[in-house]
Amino acid sequence: MSAIGYIRVSTNEQAESGLSLSAQRRKIEAQAVLSDLTLQTVLEDAGESAKDLHRPALADLLNRIASGQVDCVIVSKLDRLTRSVKDLAGLLETLGGAKRADGGKGVDLISTAESLDTTTATGELIINILGAISQWERKVISERTIAALQEKRRRGETTGGVPPYGFEFVNGERIENQQEQTVLQEIERLKAAGASWQSVTDTLTAQGHRTRRGGPLTRQGIFRIAKKHGIT
Repeated sequence: MSAIGYIRVSTNEQAESGLSLSAQRRKIEAQAVLSDLTLQTVLEDAGESAKDLHRPALADLLNRIASGQVDCVIVSKLDRLTRSVKDLAGLLETLGGAKRADGGKGVDLISTAESLDTTTATGELIINILGAISQWERKVISERTIAALQEKRRRGETTGGVPPYGFEFVNGERIENQQEQTVLQEIERLKAAGASWQSVTDTLTAQGHRTRRGGPLTRQGIFRIAKKHGIT
């Protein structure tokens, strides 16, 4: 039986180091020997995410499968193929319905890290379960991250973004920027007195105020700042 290996790393830094790719390749070669398979080649996607199936080497693999050139696909770990339960199900369906190079039906999938393969019904079931668990774990991590960021924002701590006008981050905490607070107070006072936006801008400029980057104030910029703070 003939087999094709597939390896992938998600970042260019990993691809340039070659360490992860080499490790995956060695595992696939060892698995081919252990399973008494003839390894035709190992297809490589370097610097490619598993968020979808649009990857050059994976497309090559699927084309070879469609043309009946493969009996078995070997990966070092299931998530090298995909991290999506939906995509995994689609791949398994494609493999299961494909014509094999030896004339049979159904291309096998072996994942060395999980010691699983689809030559048995149990192996296929467990691969699907692992894919579902992996996606569940990522969703849980994402929910925890979002909750942590929301709590930081509630406490006024920095979350890596730019603080709103009138504030600044000091040691991870959001505090008032006195100079910008003065500008906000002046905008509110001038608008309450009936001044136009251009008049407000001219007055602030005459008082020596500048943008955060040190540039001249503009009517549009002052209007946007005021709008965000509910000043009309």
